[in-house]
Amino acid sequence: MKSRLLQVILGLLLIADIVYSFRQHEHKPLDGDLAVITAPSAHYTTVLTEPFAAKAVLHQQSYAATNRPFCHQAMVFYYKDVYRKLAPYASDKIKFLYKFSGFFHLIIQLLIACAMLLWVFHKKQVYRTHGLAVAVLLSVLFQTHGYAGSIGIIDQSVTYTFFYAMPMAGWMLLMLPMLYDNRIGKWSVFLQVLIAVVWWMAAFVLVMSGPLIAPLGLLAGGTWMVLYLFRKMEEFHLPRSVFAIFAITGLFACSAYSMYAGSFNAENGTSVSLLFRYEKWLSGMMQYFVKDLSFLLIAIILLVNLRFFKNANRKIPAYVWLILLLCAVYLVLLPLGGYRPYRPLVIRSDVFLPVTLILFYLLLRSTLSVLSAKQYDWKYVAMLLVFAAIFTYSDKPQLTDNRCQIQQIRRLQTAEQAEAVLPKDCPLLTWDTSQDGYGLPEAAQMLYYWGITDRVKPYRYAE
Repeated sequence: MKSRLLQVILGLLLIADIVYSFRQHEHKPLDGDLAVITAPSAHYTTVLTEPFAAKAVLHQQSYAATNRPFCHQAMVFYYKDVYRKLAPYASDKIKFLYKFSGFFHLIIQLLIACAMLLWVFHKKQVYRTHGLAVAVLLSVLFQTHGYAGSIGIIDQSVTYTFFYAMPMAGWMLLMLPMLYDNRIGKWSVFLQVLIAVVWWMAAFVLVMSGPLIAPLGLLAGGTWMVLYLFRKMEEFHLPRSVFAIFAITGLFACSAYSMYAGSFNAENGTSVSLLFRYEKWLSGMMQYFVKDLSFLLIAIILLVNLRFFKNANRKIPAYVWLILLLCAVYLVLLPLGGYRPYRPLVIRSDVFLPVTLILFYLLLRSTLSVLSAKQYDWKYVAMLLVFAAIFTYSDKPQLTDNRCQIQQIRRLQTAEQAEAVLPKDCPLLTWDTSQDGYGLPEAAQMLYYWGITDRVKPYRYAE
């Protein structure tokens, strides 16, 4: 009876946190890249017609987002095709647009959460109470505010969610078959190769989506091939079936192709010296892990779990040390990706996302191991409750973030001038309120497309 009651309480807490996440997501302002990508602007027309980046690879033509076509296509599809199907049912198009964006944030959050739990629960006998407890713990780790600047997964900008969190959700799902390599390896060679070919197609879409997947593919695929050559697969519990051989070598090739195509990206970072980039990176790393309590709290839980393992004479699996080594290598290689002024210290939560997910996995997997072994006492439960309470408290609601932007839209709706002049209170579908005019034509176009204005209403900001 007590166990059933606890499960109900945990289930209600999980649902409440999911609803709370949506409420936060739907009140985020629309960012400055949304309109220029979905309209699209002339800057982004080529990438929408080049899913294989042939102009870049074969003709060395430089244009924007050469190795990110599928993120662009996904944004256009969601904000045009999907929106057009659902918007007629909305009485208030403005509120609907923000809910529509918030819903996409939530979809990706739930995809990542489900994929994470599949990884965490793998080869574990999970009792329902323990599984729900781990799910609640994961849910509070999703920070919209609070510690989002360091361990944020779902960005406040919907464009960044398309370009970072969405591909990472795909990556986590794509790699799931590797968990069942022993079972897949018993199938016929023909079937394994056939599945690997289908897997390649999904892998190609992912490596051509956003800036994270291709480097991860090179790093993971390259490491796997080295360990395979030195016959270290069994030691690190790595997949070694015919399917895995074909799939991972294909992933490495697709990633290399994406990186080459990306070298022609017209949006590549500012040309600065490598020494300058590493100086900024070092400064960023020294600040990143101490700017809030998130890493300290995660480290405390991990150390406590490690103590339980040592007391039980359980060794840390070799693959854990390999993953941590790859995380360190990934971070060290970040400055090689170029320098962008909007990311002045190189390291930021968006590029740190793969490491964040690894930390969450280790935290949840080790916690589940302690709970499943029933090696804990009331002090351990109290520690987890305090941990969850701190993370929940840190993620305070900010349900008025888009209020100013909504006011700007309503001013534009009632404007009668040939070119409306909006106050500089906040940007509307642009990154700032400067006078350069970047993104304003596309913003006016998309507001009309979404049925918010009765015609294309050009606008600018007051001087």
